[in-house]
Amino acid sequence: MTNLAFDGRSDLRGVFYGPVDAATIETAYRPNGSEIQKIVTLKSVGKVGNHGSSHFQKRENMSSLSEGTPLPANDAPGILDAVRDQNRETHFKFGTPSSAVWFSTADLIENDKSVFARLAAAGMTYLTTGKRNSVKKMIEDHPHFRDGLIASRPGWLTDIIYVYGDGTICRADKAATEIIVTFDTNVRHTPLGSLAEWKAQLSAIGSKEPITLFLLSYAMVGPILRFAPSHVLNPYIELIGQPESGKTTFAMLAASVHVGDPSTGIGGGVTWNMSEASFDQLRKPYNDSMLFIDEQNEMDIALQASGKMAFKQASSSGRRKFDHPPTEGLRVALLSTGNISIRETMKGPGGVVNAVASRTCEIFFEGPLMREVPVGFADTMSATNHIREICNRQYGTAGRAFIQEVATAVASDPTKFHSRIAGLMTAFRAKVGAVGLPSRIVDTFSIAYAAGRMAQRWGILPSNDASVMDACMYALQLVPKSNGSMAVVQKSALEIVQDVLRAKGRSLFDLGSYEARRYRVPMPSDFGYIWTAENGETFYYIEPAKLRAEISTGLSSYLKSLRAQGVLVAEEGKNPKLSIKAPRHVPVSGRRVYCLKIGDPML
Repeated sequence: MTNLAFDGRSDLRGVFYGPVDAATIETAYRPNGSEIQKIVTLKSVGKVGNHGSSHFQKRENMSSLSEGTPLPANDAPGILDAVRDQNRETHFKFGTPSSAVWFSTADLIENDKSVFARLAAAGMTYLTTGKRNSVKKMIEDHPHFRDGLIASRPGWLTDIIYVYGDGTICRADKAATEIIVTFDTNVRHTPLGSLAEWKAQLSAIGSKEPITLFLLSYAMVGPILRFAPSHVLNPYIELIGQPESGKTTFAMLAASVHVGDPSTGIGGGVTWNMSEASFDQLRKPYNDSMLFIDEQNEMDIALQASGKMAFKQASSSGRRKFDHPPTEGLRVALLSTGNISIRETMKGPGGVVNAVASRTCEIFFEGPLMREVPVGFADTMSATNHIREICNRQYGTAGRAFIQEVATAVASDPTKFHSRIAGLMTAFRAKVGAVGLPSRIVDTFSIAYAAGRMAQRWGILPSNDASVMDACMYALQLVPKSNGSMAVVQKSALEIVQDVLRAKGRSLFDLGSYEARRYRVPMPSDFGYIWTAENGETFYYIEPAKLRAEISTGLSSYLKSLRAQGVLVAEEGKNPKLSIKAPRHVPVSGRRVYCLKIGDPML
């Protein structure tokens, strides 16, 4: 038996790894079906593409290898590799040695538009049905697959192999098996600085703050969710407080355990300015890690009212489509910031509100998160700003050290490691006793304690005057205790629209009235325009896309309800539209707008 291998350095446009007979001939094809080459060179190269047993291994991002690089005119794309993964699903590497894309057969069947869009981004454009069908035919007819480990997303590939968001691999085994990374990698997951420097700088500025130690412990939760007791849900913590109290900065601090991005202003975080459908896609790069989402106030008004995000986050199961198995679930610890909690903004039946409250852990701060001024700083604000600077210079090293320790512990004795987590969670529950909070909320603090204790034992956390137990207890006592039913009356369409107008108050330009008219050149930042009629009635003119961005769910039904109440001024006729053409006194004259006849939403 001889290992047959050809790769991007050869003249072939395909690759085949594994033991084959010496007489085996492998054929690669162009999209039009013509053969590229039928003669291969047999090499006794052993296993091809292995990584050895080093703990941290850098993989080339196979999903976007040289994507966007123009293809030479004489270098026709073809199948470069075909792999059957650990779940028996098939994957193809398609393109040329200089520009290639990985995709699964399932992707091509279920979402071919996305696959061809990725191919186009890599310089391979297939616009016509015939050209696309030629690619599909080539995939359909391909006869040979080699077995391989495919990482289609970050996180634990096995109990002892972890793939980071930048394609780097951590493994505790000594196997030399190849691991193929097919997801789009992101540089924000690439560490910057050193663990020793990160610890030293944070110890100097945050050692007096127990909330610092708690949030860093919580940041370690994501990587151990796979090994936690089955009743533990994906945790969701909200940091709630007044503006400029330091919520975002301390959330950045927690995120710096795993990721960072100096260009964003919020480090490794993202914002809640997203649709419901994009939530799972946003969480995917942070699988088995922690995701920080800033400014809960930016969440779609309808999503705030429904509480859907709490249920989506808590579940580790994937979405199921008709006649399809559910997609693979995600394990993510979520950290969010806001001025008002989801529980307070949600409006619905009492049972649903209570269910949401049991899945979201609200930590409320009446003042600044930093209580004491560190030595060498004039005030807490300057110290808080310095934490931001640290997070932009030092990130990603602590999470990697923690994950390596977890992988090593599991490889040594998986049963003992599972028991260790369960035992630490039980110890925390015994310490706190009955606290009058939902069991799921206590689970969040229990597993944060377990993660923090292990991280501290492994020498990963900065020094702190508080113990991990004290830090978790301190944060737990900041969780509001709700007595009795939390049921509230569901908001009406008018109340929902008024909430939007209140939130967008600074972006609404007052045009005045005919007697005292103000002129305005339309600005991209304008959410809408206010006009006062001669009879004193106030009208709001808002372009449909801007209102839809705030109320993406149920907007049409809300507007129809407002039209029936006489609040929405709509067109007349047999098939009237909900929008009208803006009148001349409105800066966007002639465009379609929603016209709302409504009182002052601040009252």
